[in-house]
Amino acid sequence: MDYLPWHAHITALTVAPHCRRLGHARKLSAYLERQGELGKAWFVDLFVRVDNVGARGLYESMGYVDVFLFLSAGVSVVAIDLLTGG
Repeated sequence: MDYLPWHAHITALTVAPHCRRLGHARKLSAYLERQGELGKAWFVDLFVRVDNVGARGLYESMGYVDVFLFLSAGVSVVAIDLLTGG
């Protein structure tokens, strides 16, 4: 059975506070994006809290764009997508 178009989803990516700003999240995200491309994913998506300025800045610098805003367990969350060209 063919389930295309499919996408890759980053479920959770957390870097310990003392290891932040060393490029770990960028490298892990890039690796996951590449896996999506190899699997012919149409896009990569993830959810980030609206108030997580650091993560939102990171993903924006990697080409991700805000898609929609929603409320999850009383917290404002934004869905962010990156087209992979798959």
